[in-house]
Amino acid sequence: MRRIPLIGCALSAAVTLAACAVEAPDPVEPPPSAQGETTFTDFGSAVDEYWETADEFELPDGYSYPDPSFNDVSGSYQTGYGRGEAVRVWRCAWGTTYLTAFGEDPTTATEALEVFATIVDTDVFANSYDPASMQPVIRDAIERARLGDPSAMQSITDGGCPK
Repeated sequence: MRRIPLIGCALSAAVTLAACAVEAPDPVEPPPSAQGETTFTDFGSAVDEYWETADEFELPDGYSYPDPSFNDVSGSYQTGYGRGEAVRVWRCAWGTTYLTAFGEDPTTATEALEVFATIVDTDVFANSYDPASMQPVIRDAIERARLGDPSAMQSITDGGCPK
């Protein structure tokens, strides 16, 4: 019976020595998008960015850009934050226009959907919408809406737009 504890000790020692000999894996390189330098700006610059973007992205009739939703005048903002906020307002306005017109005014619904769909061509979509989670959701909502199913667009609008 003395052999079992000795065999156990020998096995334990061998495993321990083998574990010590294993090299640590090479560090994983961050994806190219994460390798870029993040820059920050002040409140005034973020607000300017918001309004410059608002001039670039036309809203549907009956909509206007509200004052920016961010208001920490002493805070710092990642460059692009104001632009992202303005594009969110634009996305919500066109999504809501599509949903309001769906089933009532096919021409307006189609036009609103096609304008909404151009979000995938924006720098905000490419740089700020997570490619593993948010980008597929937006793409799926557009495709489903084109096939006549507004439910995914409704979910995006309900979950990401002010009431």
